[in-house]
Amino acid sequence: MAARLFASIRLASLVAKKDLIEELRTGYTLLTIFLFVVAAVAMTSFVIGPVLIPAELHAVLLWIIIFFASQFIFNRSFVKEEEQGTASALKLSTAPLNVYLGKLLSNLTLLSGLVLLTLFCYYFFVAPPGGGFLLVAAIAIAASTCLAGASTILSALAAKADAGNALFVALVFPVILPILFTAAKLTEVVFRGAIFQEIISGLLFLISIAVVLITLSVLLFDYVWRD
Repeated sequence: MAARLFASIRLASLVAKKDLIEELRTGYTLLTIFLFVVAAVAMTSFVIGPVLIPAELHAVLLWIIIFFASQFIFNRSFVKEEEQGTASALKLSTAPLNVYLGKLLSNLTLLSGLVLLTLFCYYFFVAPPGGGFLLVAAIAIAASTCLAGASTILSALAAKADAGNALFVALVFPVILPILFTAAKLTEVVFRGAIFQEIISGLLFLISIAVVLITLSVLLFDYVWRD
């Protein structure tokens, strides 16, 4: 059992490594994300200026930027396999579970980097009230795990349709909307000066959603990937 688990983890890491190396080699998606985040945060800072705005508005602005930037990552996860003709080779080379876990790992790695970049830029340029960078980072990582868990399998489903990008948006929006609402609300609470004990229930809620989404995805991915 342990040997099979180790082999599965190794194969999943190889799938993730392939995706990450490809993204680093081309650089187009990463550069687009970087420019979008910096431009969005800089424009937010320029428009707001020295004006004090409510904590809830800061939270909404931050998560709008994260949401739109994340779409550069998720909707390409499986579409590029279909476009490049590598999906069939991937199906033959490893089990569906390894493909899902590898894609999940690469998506989560990219999204975590995106989230941290956005937070650093937002705190540097905009300087939201209340501080709490580490608490907001914990909220963002928990929400990112939820988003990655849901979006990875939905992008695999959308990749098989002709209107892949449009279908992906239609599928993912109702799923991630409660996650974004929860993350934005928790971020607002932190911007108001909350401590860890005041947001722990919300963090546990996001973590439980992530566990449910990833578990369901693992159970269903074989049917989505093989068909």
